[in-house]
Amino acid sequence: MLKRSVPIFSSINDSAVDGTTPIYIAAQNGSFECLKYLKQNGGKCSIKSRDGMLPIHAAAQNGHLDCLGLLVSSAVLFLKLRQH
Repeated sequence: MLKRSVPIFSSINDSAVDGTTPIYIAAQNGSFECLKYLKQNGGKCSIKSRDGMLPIHAAAQNGHLDCLGLLVSSAVLFLKLRQH
């Protein structure tokens, strides 16, 4: 049996050695409820992993459309707020 190593984070926006954050990992794995919780509690969607990918990229790459929708709607809201 293969065991996956899961990093331990001390805060919501900490990153692992590979630059992934809890939000990135939730988006990558399609954990919609976890992603929603992290966003509602201050998790940032704009932190890139070491390979330059954002959580939105990870969600899209892995076909997690619900997570992708949540991240896209957050990005649109952010852009609208910046315009004002």
